[in-house]
Amino acid sequence: WANGSSSSLSHPMSASWDGFKIRCIIADSSGNQAVSDTVTLTLEKPIMISAQPVNCTVRNGSDFHFNITATGSGLTYCWQYQIKNSSTWYNWANGSSSSLSHPMSASWDGFKIRCIIADNSGNQVISDVVTLQAMNN
Repeated sequence: WANGSSSSLSHPMSASWDGFKIRCIIADSSGNQAVSDTVTLTLEKPIMISAQPVNCTVRNGSDFHFNITATGSGLTYCWQYQIKNSSTWYNWANGSSSSLSHPMSASWDGFKIRCIIADNSGNQVISDVVTLQAMNN
C-alpha cells in the first residue's frame, strides 16, 4: 500500500492502473484508525465484435440463425430488422441475446438484420448488416 494525505483521490486513469486496489485509512490525533472498504479500479474496455453475423438463406418453415460474438463490460444485445425496401429499423421481440433464431417465412425474404450491442456505460456498437433470404424449393 502507498500513502496519500487527502480526503479525496483523483488521478487520470491508464492501463497501468487497471486492477489497482484503493482504500483509505483515517486516523485521528490520538492514533485511532478507521479503514475504508477496498475498491478495485477497472479500466473500461471498448466493445469489440470478434464474430459478425452472416447472410442467411433458409427454406420457409425452417429456423434461421444469426450469431454475434463480442467482448466488453455488461453487454446487452438488441437485434433489429429492416423490411425489404424500407429504411426503418425495428427491434426484434425476444432478440436480447448474442444469438437470434426464428422460423423463416416467405414474407421475410430480403429483410436486413443487425445487432446493436451496448455496455454498462452506455456505449454502443452496431454489427454488420446482413440479409435474410428465402430459399427457392
